[in-house]
Amino acid sequence: MSNNKERTQRIRNGIAALERIAEGGVYGPERLYGLCSAIRYATDYHPQSIKAFDEICKEWPWYSGNADHPVPCPDGGDPMEAYRTLDRYEGAYGYLRKDLAAYAAKELTKLLEN
Repeated sequence: MSNNKERTQRIRNGIAALERIAEGGVYGPERLYGLCSAIRYATDYHPQSIKAFDEICKEWPWYSGNADHPVPCPDGGDPMEAYRTLDRYEGAYGYLRKDLAAYAAKELTKLLEN
């Protein structure tokens, strides 16, 4: 497979994983490790895809300001604490994570089309 086709396929895999998560289809390991790990696994640790996802997180309207924990705590608390203590895909925090997944999938799709 050529490098360009391989890159395209890896990005498509990442988009598919994010769309699935946005729709509520979250696998067991993703419940433990979250969106960043999901994109890494889905793209087979493709550096450009990971970098693109990280940058997209920073553009998301609800970005927490924390690159390691981009999803904000719904009550305004520490995003790292929210990641450690709240259910990642239920309630207000889960809604935000799914929203980020949907946003990132759309932005990666745009990137792929260009």
